[in-house]
Amino acid sequence: MKIYIAENCKDIAQAKSAILRAYAPHNNCSIKYSATGQPSLCCENEKIACASISHTGNIIVMVFSIKPVGVDVERNDRKISSRLGGISEWTRREAYGKMIGVGINSEILRSELPDDMLNTFEYSDYIISICSQERELELITTIDI
Repeated sequence: MKIYIAENCKDIAQAKSAILRAYAPHNNCSIKYSATGQPSLCCENEKIACASISHTGNIIVMVFSIKPVGVDVERNDRKISSRLGGISEWTRREAYGKMIGVGINSEILRSELPDDMLNTFEYSDYIISICSQERELELITTIDI
């Protein structure tokens, strides 16, 4: 699983393009979306990886994996209702919802989470959660925009 982060970006499309160039510089790659809105990395019109994208403010996080994946990023000072368990719990639930293709909904907010598939960590002023059956995280690659 590869994790890419672009900070200080004001144009999400530009950030996505920069990340794609960094991940697959010699291929004609793009992000394609399924009917349920799940992104995949396609090169030469062939799916080569599952993908997930999240952004907030001026940061975007993209994750590529051989298995379904979900990612969420939020500022660590974002106010979330305490009944939802705080910002870390919110990002975990949103990452899980993205991985299974439903996003965040009332069922996801009530469901038991697969803790063995979730990684949550701090990055600068942000909380990032990644949900995937693929457990091996690679180093984070930061992209200058």
